[in-house]
Amino acid sequence: MLQAKRWCIAYPGANPTHLQIDMGYICATLDCRSIQPGGSCYEPNDVVSHASVVFNLYYKAHSSQPSTCYFGGDAMFFLSDPCKNHQISIF
Repeated sequence: MLQAKRWCIAYPGANPTHLQIDMGYICATLDCRSIQPGGSCYEPNDVVSHASVVFNLYYKAHSSQPSTCYFGGDAMFFLSDPCKNHQISIF
């Protein structure tokens, strides 16, 4: 059976402070230039959008293991690329 491609994104109602802390931890070890000014995923420039891109980087860096998309309950699965589509589709 073909499995739908999924992304790990920040839960839209997550605490922005928690998202900032998570992004700091992840970006200390992964390349997060895509969410910096001029980066391919900089817009929209808000915490949830940036955290979504970073959470997905982490998820993909860990072989898309479901356990790597949690972040204290601040993450969820998404059915389209958070860098390309900003409409929420809960998995």
